[in-house]
Amino acid sequence: MDKKDKSLNFWGVKFFPRRIRRKDSGLIVLDLIMLILVNLNVLLLVFYWIYLNPFFREFVAENIPPLHQILQPVFESFFAIDTVFLVIYLIELAFRWILAIYRKTYHRWFFYPFVHWYDVLGCIPIGSFRFLRILRVFALITRLQRLDILDFRNTYLYSRYLKYRGVVVEEISDGVVVNVLQGMQNEIKKGLPITEKLLHEVILPYKPVLVQWLSRRLRTVTTESYGVYKDDLQDYVYDKIKTAVDQNKEIRQIEAVPVLGKQVSGMLEHAIQDIVFQVVSGLVQDMAGRDHSRFLDEISGLVLETVLHEEKRDEHDPLNEILSRFALDVLEVIKEQVAVQEWKERHQREKEVEEEIKQDKKSTANAE
Repeated sequence: MDKKDKSLNFWGVKFFPRRIRRKDSGLIVLDLIMLILVNLNVLLLVFYWIYLNPFFREFVAENIPPLHQILQPVFESFFAIDTVFLVIYLIELAFRWILAIYRKTYHRWFFYPFVHWYDVLGCIPIGSFRFLRILRVFALITRLQRLDILDFRNTYLYSRYLKYRGVVVEEISDGVVVNVLQGMQNEIKKGLPITEKLLHEVILPYKPVLVQWLSRRLRTVTTESYGVYKDDLQDYVYDKIKTAVDQNKEIRQIEAVPVLGKQVSGMLEHAIQDIVFQVVSGLVQDMAGRDHSRFLDEISGLVLETVLHEEKRDEHDPLNEILSRFALDVLEVIKEQVAVQEWKERHQREKEVEEEIKQDKKSTANAE
């Protein structure tokens, strides 16, 4: 490890003293001192709250007299000791407020107490307000963690904090998202002009992309399908032409000519069949080629223009109904995905991994 990054370990907490040597080293030292003092004060508050119970005091006095002789004076002097902490907090609050004004940290001079409201309320020496000082512990830890002075990531409490913070954040955010999506679904069901917004604000801006996509799909489908259905297309064209030729009066008159009539009409029929099929086949192949992509682009654009720009679209128009159902289905799928409690799945996977590790250790122990 680099000497510069040498750390001191305290119950899993890493402290990097050499990193304090920076521009705001004075404030960092102040944060470290305040972190120690606030933790001591919180311990004092917890002790006082527990020792308020007369049954607990009697239990300690009867069973552990030496400890009671130490704790009782601290309990009786609680308000005096807490006043000392309070004076330190007020001095530190005033110093940081003045420093924030000097550095113009916030837009107005009076913003500081609102941003650090937990510091201000924690200075009120009344009942539960004192316990707001616990928030100062988290604020100081977060600040020192961000400055890379302290590293709490290897501690048990920090891992528990990350786990349950993730659970709380996920549950709250999922609930908010589901409510928002449900509101959107209700608006669509009420018939609000959501489909028009989808057309003009979502689909139309992507019209060039849609045209290119539709054009490429037409070329791909044409290229892949033509080789498969070429014979069927030829039979279809021949059958239609034969039917048309049989119903044509001029062809029947030629067929009625003695000796060569049938032969000539048959030649005409085959010639027409070949010509028409070659024209159709050439048209399909040209559409599939890149040289005529502009033609397909224009056709695709015309199709989209016709679909999206109907002058009068009734509220019962099929397109409106399709878009409404599409939007409702998409929102429902998103709601189902959001409602999945991923933290439970992660917890289950962690349990499975832990169980596998235990089984491996047990197998190794049995083998030895």
